[in-house]
Amino acid sequence: MEAGYAELNGAQEYRVPIEREPRISAVKGDHVGWYWPKVADWLRAALAEAVHHELNIQDVYRRCKCGDSLMLAIALGDDLCGVGVLDYSVDPKGDGYVLVYACGGESMPQWIGLFMDTCKTIALERGARRVLMVGRRGWQPFLEARGAKLRCICMSMEV
Repeated sequence: MEAGYAELNGAQEYRVPIEREPRISAVKGDHVGWYWPKVADWLRAALAEAVHHELNIQDVYRRCKCGDSLMLAIALGDDLCGVGVLDYSVDPKGDGYVLVYACGGESMPQWIGLFMDTCKTIALERGARRVLMVGRRGWQPFLEARGAKLRCICMSMEV
């Protein structure tokens, strides 16, 4: 495959020759400390863009370390290039869902599709009905092309 842009259901996707297939690994709590120096800045940047600001970087570390949150490490070949952090919860109707509350890294167009598929698999394994994510508007066409739907608008007002 040649490098360049390709259309995918109306979303522009950057395609590169895949010499290094993306791989995603679930990081066990006792291994979080090994990954942390490599992923903390990506997570810090993702949390800075989050509208809700409920968690800080120390909360994320603690939640991943004790197993309350699941850290997914993304690699291209032998190079760590991204991270995502998920929670499982239940809504007021009793339906389970997986929440992606932080995701970041490098070369995201090369692995975000696999990341979304992995999140769906985790949701199905846990009996969840959906995957929820909060993202910047620029990701909307890319995520919609992979089956995500806009459910609401989250607004923020500084006071």
